Amino acid sequence: ELTRYTVEKEITQDQAIRSMLVPGQGMARTFMVKVPPGKEVMRIDLFDSIGDIDIALGYGDFPRSLKKAGIVAESYLGRESLVLGGSGNVPLEAGRYYITVFDQILTGMPESFSLHVTFSTDPPMFLLHIPPFPVPGRDLAGSILPTVEIISDAGRGSGCIISKKGLLLTNWHVIEGMDGKPSKDLYVAVSFSPASPPLELFRAQVVDVDRDRDIALLRIHEGLYGQPLPGSYEFPYFRFSDAEEATIGDNLYIIGYPAVGGTGSRATITVTRGIVSGFEQTYYGTLLKTDGEINTGSSGGACIGEDFKLIGLPTRIIEGDSGQLGYITPVSMLPKAWLHMVYRDN
Repeated sequence: ELTRYTVEKEITQDQAIRSMLVPGQGMARTFMVKVPPGKEVMRIDLFDSIGDIDIALGYGDFPRSLKKAGIVAESYLGRESLVLGGSGNVPLEAGRYYITVFDQILTGMPESFSLHVTFSTDPPMFLLHIPPFPVPGRDLAGSILPTVEIISDAGRGSGCIISKKGLLLTNWHVIEGMDGKPSKDLYVAVSFSPASPPLELFRAQVVDVDRDRDIALLRIHEGLYGQPLPGSYEFPYFRFSDAEEATIGDNLYIIGYPAVGGTGSRATITVTRGIVSGFEQTYYGTLLKTDGEINTGSSGGACIGEDFKLIGLPTRIIEGDSGQLGYITPVSMLPKAWLHMVYRDN
């Protein structure tokens, strides 16, 4: 319910405002924008937030609840966009619109954010910039850059970049949609700082999947807003370890974005450590067992050895009273056609 809240500020065209959601005030802020006659399109962009926050939009009267707001832009992304008017969209009318920014999950921590409104379908230019990656070191810290978060309409998981041209490896179940098919929209977020949640920068498309092995090959092909990647753009990537040489007792690091890895509504990157605890023969290959912790959201991330090369993907925990035991899908299980693509890219 929003009955005790008022409009914080009126937003004018092409004005980026900074505000904050505050505990004790419903973790919601409402803003007003006046649409003059003759405008055909209005675009709202929400960004610069460390949380998973959303937008509700109402027309005419101040919305007394989010249910009465009319239009809601919500996803697992930290950035949200909403466009009214134009071909195939909700028509734009002249008058007052009320924009409510809210967090459905977090209630105990303040969250800052930025909001921008323009009467155009195009995102503002400052959101289209894709920063270059720093040069990664060949150490554990350097392994954070090619470990990414993958966001779909079904949830969040992890992935690892395996070529400088943006080939991306993850588990099939990370990208599987509610209909059993690959999710239509796949977003990729990267961590430039391990202390902050990853920043959504890219979109990816499916190259191939292997449901039996629970693996998927993607390619990063454009920016978050559909903008082309900068010319000669290169990604940090993992080199492959010889997973068939793994022996019991070898040290492992597991890198990903488990849901338990943060106090807010989005998690920061998390590293856990374990060993090769054993092996499991399947009809499609040999899995590695590990006592390294794997939680929901870690799937598809990176399992690396002490040489910081990619051994495989943390895939799932072993069901039953198994404590911390989980399965690693080794890179030796990748189809040969996928390996050819990786080598061709690099």
